[in-house]
Amino acid sequence: VISLAGIVYAKSVRVAGDKMDESILQYIKRKHNLAIGERTAEEIKTTLGDVLPEEPYETMDIKGRDLVSGIPKTLTITSKEIQSAISEQVEVIVDAVRVALEQTPPELCADVAERGIVLTGGGALLRALDTLIGEETGLHVQVADDPLTCVARGGGRALELVATDYLSIGDYVLTGGELPAMVMIDCISRLVPGVLNNDVSAEFESFHDNLLEYPQYTRPEEY
Repeated sequence: VISLAGIVYAKSVRVAGDKMDESILQYIKRKHNLAIGERTAEEIKTTLGDVLPEEPYETMDIKGRDLVSGIPKTLTITSKEIQSAISEQVEVIVDAVRVALEQTPPELCADVAERGIVLTGGGALLRALDTLIGEETGLHVQVADDPLTCVARGGGRALELVATDYLSIGDYVLTGGELPAMVMIDCISRLVPGVLNNDVSAEFESFHDNLLEYPQYTRPEEY
């Protein structure tokens, strides 16, 4: 939950596209005795992945190795089956959203209700995920423009602002002219995990140590 250019609450779950690919792979293996590769599992996800499939269900022919006979085999699967295969991962994502909303300060709830939720990342491309989250939360949910790259482009935009303005972290005020982008990325990349885990104090100490690796860019006596 972001407000006033800061993180109000953050929760991270280890569920993403790779986990869904693995679930699809294991589902096909368990249900149809067919061994498929990771690339095929990803293709199935992008083609049939739908958290709220409707009849008539989409179908797809896939090829793999029959685990009984050991010879190549072709079978047809449906989007309904893929919904079952990835249901656990989808539920984890929905639960994470629900917990984040429960932990949001009351004074920000009105803003969340008004502005809704924005989905980013490759997982946002999973069909009907925005609809499902909207049904579960009662909020407006939209998928960001170009969700695959919008976070990276936003990070780049933030670094551009650093180059012309300044970034304040803890007791340091780091100006763009003093801290090159690669140094900024290195230090912030070590800081962010602590922020997401709500362990900011420990990460600030780590951030301080990281800056000491670049003494030419920090002047503690002035900041």
